[in-house]
Amino acid sequence: MKRAIFAVMTALALSLVPLLAGTQSAASAAAGPTYAAVLGSKASCQFGLAASWPATAHVATVYAQWYFNGTPPAPNGTFVSTTQAPGTGPNAGTIVHRSAVFTAGPLYLSSAAYPWYVLVQYYSAAGAQLASIYSNVDTTACANQPGL
Repeated sequence: MKRAIFAVMTALALSLVPLLAGTQSAASAAAGPTYAAVLGSKASCQFGLAASWPATAHVATVYAQWYFNGTPPAPNGTFVSTTQAPGTGPNAGTIVHRSAVFTAGPLYLSSAAYPWYVLVQYYSAAGAQLASIYSNVDTTACANQPGL
């Protein structure tokens, strides 16, 4: 079941990249038009993030810094966690071709809607930062802790 959910989230996240690539923030546009990061969520408070890069970029690692109850730029909002692709653990990302795909959650349902966003950083194998962009803001009735 988990693999099926992961496959659906991956396909959904990757299908959104071309649609939302033109809606990047000013910070992400400065990184170049071919870097993209698209955040989406489900009613179960499971998040999906797809981060892509141009064919000319030799990306080896992608870091995703997740923020809750704020809008870019970081550190506006509450920092939740950092995930890495490739990585290990339940919320680690995977790299497929020129995209890193992350799933996070499910997190906590809340009585109010909160904005979420992700700061995505792309690194080469030598450790040089290639780009740093923000995902879109996803406002959803999900919180980073119970009781909100």
